[in-house]
Amino acid sequence: SSLTKYVSEYNGRKDSRGVINILNASFSFYMVIGVIIALLSFICALYFDKLFKIEPANILIFRQLFIAAGIFALASWPLSTFRGAIQGMNLWNIDSSVNVFTQILNALVTLAVFSLGYGIVQFFIATKILNILGSVIFYYAGRRRFKFNIQFHYWTVETYKIIFNFSLFKVALFSIIISG
Repeated sequence: SSLTKYVSEYNGRKDSRGVINILNASFSFYMVIGVIIALLSFICALYFDKLFKIEPANILIFRQLFIAAGIFALASWPLSTFRGAIQGMNLWNIDSSVNVFTQILNALVTLAVFSLGYGIVQFFIATKILNILGSVIFYYAGRRRFKFNIQFHYWTVETYKIIFNFSLFKVALFSIIISG
């Protein structure tokens, strides 16, 4: 992602202000994406059964899943910034360790949830909580390596141009590869 690319680039140049700008802009952008996805999830919770044929017994489950997805989108999207930061700082040992740790916990939680007779909603919530835990670990590991403060209101046109120009380049390149 452009977050990883530019954190790596600015970190390599020892440009702490550049890293902080990219982190804040990415966090703010992902916060907006999280709010949009949450709103769409909440709307789906209300109207999903009107668009698709769902067994009446499953409507509550679908609603609960959409509501949970919306709530977790508010946290998981912005917190994903910190995994990109860890990768951009080339802290692959932390990235791998956290991923292994959360995957093992996910497996254990999955076994526990279904063995105890709980359903898909509880499974979804438990795994999302573990994913958020992993992102929080990325946040603290990144802060240990690189002191930064997240500012929710960080909107600079220049920083967003940098991020989106690279992202648009990747989308265009991917489209060419797929169509070719």
